[in-house]
Amino acid sequence: MSTALISLLAMLTETSATQAKPYVAPYVHECLVGSLTSALDAYRLNTETLPDPNWVPKWKDIETLDRLISAVQAELLAAKKGGHLADTQAMLRGLDIKLEHLAAGLSPVDAPTARELRRKYLAKVEYVLRLTGAPRSRELPRLGSSDRKARILEAGKSLVKQAEEQWKDVFPTTGFESHEAFRTHLQNYGSEVEALRELREGRLVPAMYRPVQGRWWISKVGFHNQHVTGSSGGFLGSAGRNRVEATRIGMDGALYSPLDSEIKPVYGALQRKPVAGMHFRKELHYGEDFYVFKESRIRDRTTYTIGDSLNTLSGPLGKVYNQSEGAFKPHHWDQVFIPWKEIEFSTPFLDVSSSSHIEIRSSEELLGHKYSRACRPDRSYLELQFWGGLGLADVETFVFSEPAPAGDFLRELKRHRIEILRYDPNYGSILHPWTPQEARP
Repeated sequence: MSTALISLLAMLTETSATQAKPYVAPYVHECLVGSLTSALDAYRLNTETLPDPNWVPKWKDIETLDRLISAVQAELLAAKKGGHLADTQAMLRGLDIKLEHLAAGLSPVDAPTARELRRKYLAKVEYVLRLTGAPRSRELPRLGSSDRKARILEAGKSLVKQAEEQWKDVFPTTGFESHEAFRTHLQNYGSEVEALRELREGRLVPAMYRPVQGRWWISKVGFHNQHVTGSSGGFLGSAGRNRVEATRIGMDGALYSPLDSEIKPVYGALQRKPVAGMHFRKELHYGEDFYVFKESRIRDRTTYTIGDSLNTLSGPLGKVYNQSEGAFKPHHWDQVFIPWKEIEFSTPFLDVSSSSHIEIRSSEELLGHKYSRACRPDRSYLELQFWGGLGLADVETFVFSEPAPAGDFLRELKRHRIEILRYDPNYGSILHPWTPQEARP
């Protein structure tokens, strides 16, 4: 590992040591329009705590602000229609929008999600004050600038570069003498490799399923792994996950485990590109919502495995994620994370005969070449690992069934100009473009 990468990872490890346990928000409809009185009472009740310099807003804090915003907007709309807007505006200016719960000098935070949640909350408070014209009892705290996201992104890219070097070392175990030999072999069979053609035409894309409940979180702090959220649709165990990730990235487990959790990968899969008129098959159990990512934004910080990265490290090796000892040094091509830049290597393994999904071929001999295996073959899917942070700015298309996106989540989809498609399992699951009504707070 390069000296520069070790220094960067050490710096991020130090900042992650004091990370607070993140608040995992439950799903809630964000447009709870009620009477202005009850919304204001809820806000005041929620802000009775004393100023705390270590304060980080939770779901309830932001939900009560959303409710207050909706109530104020409804009051203004009714006043405008009723012809008494000036009186209502005067009434709103007299509201006590309490700010005492916000400490003037907030302590700096560099923990996952904390700073972004503060920023979202303060922006909503600022909006309430503008809507009502209410006087300020104190100035809002200023968060200052932070290079955290840039550092996380750079560390993720550095780890993928390390994966690229490791891939070169283990590549001869594929049975090909060099990458050039593999490419020549692939070219000779190119007309028979439908997956290669579809990949080059952009019909196979990096994607991810997420539960509906995750929208609240994603709209504010992006996509996160189980190291941050404490939840998973698959194997849940931070220590075991660390051992597998350290093994496959070729890093000492003692160095990998304490790294900042946001550097570590968020998981997805290679999927068919969703297009209007296509039958959409929800094939994974990780959630109802489906996100497609922009290849241009993830190509230099993404790796993959042919099959599930945990399940394939079983069999003769034992279940690495259940072992008490640390990671071992990988020595074979199917024991490592393969860099996205070598995604065409996966195409002989991909069965794309179905119009709705992708499968992994189980045969060890493909296109006249026998691939040796150190790991158990797994046909589940082609797994992707996204390193160094992931957010809605990286998303190209969002697919959903129910409920329709709303509130902050819808506004963020629109702000990033993300294509939205909808399917209905009760009517053939055919994808249709979905155009939202004007987003409400």
